[in-house]
Amino acid sequence: MYSTHLKPAIYAAFAAGTMFLLAGSAQAKTAAQQCSAKYQAAKAANELAGQTWFQFRAKCLKDQKPAFSR
Repeated sequence: MYSTHLKPAIYAAFAAGTMFLLAGSAQAKTAAQQCSAKYQAAKAANELAGQTWFQFRAKCLKDQKPAFSR
């Protein structure tokens, strides 16, 4: 199907894409864990002001996204 000289390039592209996705997943997990810790601290300090976990997490994750410079 593919010529022999293209196979290494295809495998390399697949490996690079997989590593990119795994790195993004690890960062997302870390961000979610940080938000969870912040939520628990706010909950313990009675600072949620009626926010649910989902509302708190949405704002927390939005605040953690890096600002892109122009």
